[in-house]
Amino acid sequence: MTLDFNQLKYLVMAAQNGDAQAYEKFLAAIHPYLTTIIRRKLSNILDVEDIAQNCLIGIHKSLPTFDPSRALAPWLNAIISYKVSDQLRSVYRRPVTKDALPANNVNESDNGPNLENKLDARHKLELISEQLPENLKRALYLTQVSGLDYSQAAKSIGISEVALRKRVSRAYKAIGEIFKGEMEKT
Repeated sequence: MTLDFNQLKYLVMAAQNGDAQAYEKFLAAIHPYLTTIIRRKLSNILDVEDIAQNCLIGIHKSLPTFDPSRALAPWLNAIISYKVSDQLRSVYRRPVTKDALPANNVNESDNGPNLENKLDARHKLELISEQLPENLKRALYLTQVSGLDYSQAAKSIGISEVALRKRVSRAYKAIGEIFKGEMEKT
């Protein structure tokens, strides 16, 4: 999907100045772009529309921070990246089992809250996390699965909190690279 980012930039600037119609046009233009990028990053393992909506909310909240003297695409892509990472963290943190949701919540559509897709996503994330080096896997497990805060997790493995934060960050980056590699295979 190709967008005219120069035209979008003018819409953003107009929206920053209170032009509601420009803002609506901007959101309508970027929605297909968001869903395409998210699908490309995550395949179909997560609910793309939910992440796209979170991106739109992030864009709305960050609109005043956009600097018109800079390029629009990196700003948009950074928001998408953060929201995708947030979604991965939330999926990684919560256990999803067949008993977790009532049977009437299962949906046949690929875009709905399909329990089988969520179980498949959880399984894929577990397989991917197994590919991480042990120190990154441990940092991620302690902070995201066990629920320890960064200082507690750092103390438990005998490193500084800054070092632990770096490990968690590298773990997320590595997971993203693994996803990217899988996307290129398909």
